[in-house]
Amino acid sequence: MRIMALDVGSKNIGVAVTDPLGMFAQPLTVLERKGIGGDCARIFQLVRDNEVKVLVFGLPHDDDGKPTPFAARILELKAKVEHLLRQKNLKEVRLDTWDETMTTIDAHEELKRAGVKHSERKGVIDKIAAVMILRSWMEANT
Repeated sequence: MRIMALDVGSKNIGVAVTDPLGMFAQPLTVLERKGIGGDCARIFQLVRDNEVKVLVFGLPHDDDGKPTPFAARILELKAKVEHLLRQKNLKEVRLDTWDETMTTIDAHEELKRAGVKHSERKGVIDKIAAVMILRSWMEANT
């Protein structure tokens, strides 16, 4: 069972996916945001092409554990992706949200420990954050 996680930001969407057996999380791509319609279409294509059964949206929370104002935009994207999946007969795909607080900071630290220069992190940080969301979700749900 393949699982995909999204780290949705204002400019980019980091994407991570499991192997076909659903055991290991790996970075897939970074999508440049193109508006909610374009974002939905590209997410749908990735879900279909990778035969995803669970799609996890990272949801940011504040220090009190409450969703941040940006979380509402992510939930709107999630609702539109869900509508498109149902419309295109991919009803078996389960959608979920997961607390993604601190994943980008943690991703920076992981890349720093791996020796990746700051200037080189920009192109990969979003998909590494998505891997962290996916790993965390998998640990709690599988």
